[in-house]
Amino acid sequence: MTSFLEEFLTDHQNLVNIVAICDDAQPAIDMAIKILAPRFPQIQSANVYNDYQKCLHQTAVPYEWVLIGSKNYLHRDHCLESFQLGKNVFCEKPLAITFDQCHEIRNVHRESGKLFATGFVLRHAAFYQKIRQLVQDGQVGRLVSIEANELLKPYHGGYIMRNWRRFRSQSGPHILEKCCHDIDLLNWIVGSLPSKVASFGGLNSFIPENKPASERIRDEYAAWDFAYEDVDPFESEKDIEDNQVAILQYGNGVRVSFHTNSNSALSQRKMTICGVLGTIEANLITGEINLYRVGRSSESIGVGAQGMHGGADPKIAADLASSIELGVLPASSGEEGFTSAIVCLAIDEARIKSCVVDMEPIWHQFNIQIPKTSQTCP
Repeated sequence: MTSFLEEFLTDHQNLVNIVAICDDAQPAIDMAIKILAPRFPQIQSANVYNDYQKCLHQTAVPYEWVLIGSKNYLHRDHCLESFQLGKNVFCEKPLAITFDQCHEIRNVHRESGKLFATGFVLRHAAFYQKIRQLVQDGQVGRLVSIEANELLKPYHGGYIMRNWRRFRSQSGPHILEKCCHDIDLLNWIVGSLPSKVASFGGLNSFIPENKPASERIRDEYAAWDFAYEDVDPFESEKDIEDNQVAILQYGNGVRVSFHTNSNSALSQRKMTICGVLGTIEANLITGEINLYRVGRSSESIGVGAQGMHGGADPKIAADLASSIELGVLPASSGEEGFTSAIVCLAIDEARIKSCVVDMEPIWHQFNIQIPKTSQTCP
């Protein structure tokens, strides 16, 4: 969330007065102030709290928005309290870590009538917007199947295994904590929601017997030095998964396979999208998008490598600024945060129970109708 805040506070300082900062971990507060102060000096005079209720109920300075980037298991309490106080909310992904928590947040938000934005920054990336546009324009015809992945290099996986994200009680399952971005993008591109999901996965890389003997190799796993804890990623206590595969059947007939691994020598976030008329092959890391159509020559229409989050941080910052200044509905709302989280939690249930989870009764419980037909050209 810090990279997004840097962009937001730099480009839209005229809209913002930071009233208070709150986190239950003082090192997190100290780091946020250190990173943001050079661009936004007034943050150093903001009131600092370790108790979220004291923070939200402070009356010294009136405020309208709450930006939530706390540990995932705290999102429920922070969102509910904020909406009940009549505040607009920007919440980092994922929405929450259980079905019940997600349902509570959704209900209280609807009752509040306030604006609710979810931090799905990748929806704002030109890379994914181009892919979705190609699909909607019918460039590959009716969608049939998609293969997608997210592979993390050692420094990223090592970071996860050295902080609170390695505990399911705080982060939820890995498919939720890290991959809800990808599931949201798939929902968005497919134009429907899954009706059935299945999954396999576990903790197989970050275990003591896999600890590298070479100090040079071990250092690669500690390259991100802001994990707050001085623990070994292979020997640390943990119960999060480090690899997983999932199969999703969407309500409109599209089938998806998704693969994630937290200990890959190759950094990759890739999609291969197959329709009845053609195929899109896309890699976020390189920014390459290749379009192949039956009976026609291939076309390279990539947007180029654009850095972290596909260069989307300034765009999600601008979207939030529009919501703050003009009351514009966020491009990625709490509803998208809700549906993505529900899918991820169902995938995790399928993994734990070794079964296929029928999601139709789940959507029915939440009064959500699954789109049954493709939104793309035939």
